[in-house]
Amino acid sequence: MLGAVQLGLLAACVVLFVPMGMAGWHLSRNKMLFFSCALFITLAVGVHLTPYFPSISAFLSASEKLKKSDASDLLNGSWVVVAGDSQSRLMVVSLLELIMGSEGVEKVKGDLFKRHSDYSVMVEEIGMRLDFVWAPYVANLTQLTLRYKGSKDFPDILMMGAGLWDMLHVNNVTEFGVSLRVLRDNVLALLPVSSSLVADAGGGGVSEPKASHLLHLFWVGMPTLITSMLNTAEKKERMTTAVYSSYDNELAGSNLLRQSGGPLLKLDIGLLSEFCGPRCTSDGMHYDEVVYNTALQIMLNALLIESNQKPQ
Repeated sequence: MLGAVQLGLLAACVVLFVPMGMAGWHLSRNKMLFFSCALFITLAVGVHLTPYFPSISAFLSASEKLKKSDASDLLNGSWVVVAGDSQSRLMVVSLLELIMGSEGVEKVKGDLFKRHSDYSVMVEEIGMRLDFVWAPYVANLTQLTLRYKGSKDFPDILMMGAGLWDMLHVNNVTEFGVSLRVLRDNVLALLPVSSSLVADAGGGGVSEPKASHLLHLFWVGMPTLITSMLNTAEKKERMTTAVYSSYDNELAGSNLLRQSGGPLLKLDIGLLSEFCGPRCTSDGMHYDEVVYNTALQIMLNALLIESNQKPQ
């Protein structure tokens, strides 16, 4: 029998999601964005409530989780680029495990986890090219976008994220905010001139991508940091809750994220890792695969909506 705490949580979810669903469906001017956000919240809450309601896991698996065949169809023939720090690398692991299985990933882990290095693989089965670019600072991500702008050759999916290294090695939130805005302007320059997002790019010059090429953009958010579990004194001193919040606020105010009118849809690793909690991490920074697998499902479902496809 369900206890009072579990019933309270269930009631809270009903009160939250039923009005949100009704209002969002009838009033939202951007149903794709609304559905993406609703899907994210549902999956995130699912991760949080799984210990209380085992049936939620079965529900998510049956009705929202994309299988290998679905992901393979969705990514068939695609060029996927993931750029950033160790959090982005863990997203690569989740993607490869879904497409190639655990045994396939074990064969490539040695190359994938070479310290501070790039990695590239061609998944011949579906013709998918996957590149991981080690880019721990926002400036590195800007350089990457400039490279694509110069070559006029763009990936189909660009997933990027940074912040942890800046927090640890630079620790200057003002400079971090400036670098985010520079990145935003350069990402906008990759989009078609007709995009409404480009109007705010600051007149920095826009390079039109090749015809009929839709660039899908995602931001890998920073994880929740558990300061007491961080494995060095320097991390504990510099990566505090207050510093984390200031960095997160700069990201929110940079207009880089689609949630604030920018070009990239945020995969909120921070929220997902917070829900999972200390039991899901050994160092207060890198979390168990359930966090990144859930973020991957959010990304794939958003991609599914943007691509106007349906899972089989």
